[in-house]
Amino acid sequence: MSNEAMRQALEALRELFEAVCGETGFAQAVRAESGFAYPWPALDNAEAKARAAIPALQEALANDADDSELLNIAWMDGSHRSTKAHRATISGLQGEIADLREKLAVAYVALSGTDTHASDCATSNAPAFEPGPCDCLPTPPGEQK
Repeated sequence: MSNEAMRQALEALRELFEAVCGETGFAQAVRAESGFAYPWPALDNAEAKARAAIPALQEALANDADDSELLNIAWMDGSHRSTKAHRATISGLQGEIADLREKLAVAYVALSGTDTHASDCATSNAPAFEPGPCDCLPTPPGEQK
């Protein structure tokens, strides 16, 4: 999350907190108008979380390094050098995996003893998935699989 987005979220949380839980907020108005201190467990839980979140957000904003947002943007758009290198490596490995799956499929076909296999046979899984040994159902002589 960018610093600006965090600042906006913090400001919205503060305003909502004051509007609901503050001295002139909705909860206080209901209690003052009725003359009773209604128990409101859900509101009490939300208030406790908001009271903890506001300073935590303030601290995170104060401690955030100036260049962290730029590094995140560089990582997301792929402009960072190491990201480009990693993407090239991953792409190369994916190609090698596809090639190995094709070779494995050829080996499974050879081991099966037949060149004819159903389209849903495990030997036909490559290159998208890892192929397996032939799992075609026996086909009567003269019929195609």
